Amino acid sequence: YFAGHDRATVPYRPVILDSVVVRALKANGAVDPCWPENGWTTDQYRLYADGVHEYAQARGVLPDQVEAALFFRGKQRP
Repeated sequence: YFAGHDRATVPYRPVILDSVVVRALKANGAVDPCWPENGWTTDQYRLYADGVHEYAQARGVLPDQVEAALFFRGKQRP
């Protein structure tokens, strides 16, 4: 995220995936409950990034805003 955010990357810029975001994804049913809290595969990260960008585009917001909302929601979860 920090190294690639200001660069145009294909198909889009990276977003942060961490254990807090995963808690929100699980709470929303966006990923399987057995998704790991860390150590994601490339395919898992791609699935997450695709979902964030699709959600953002559909709602007219930035992917960073979606990621930030997930982080906020994850912080509220035990």
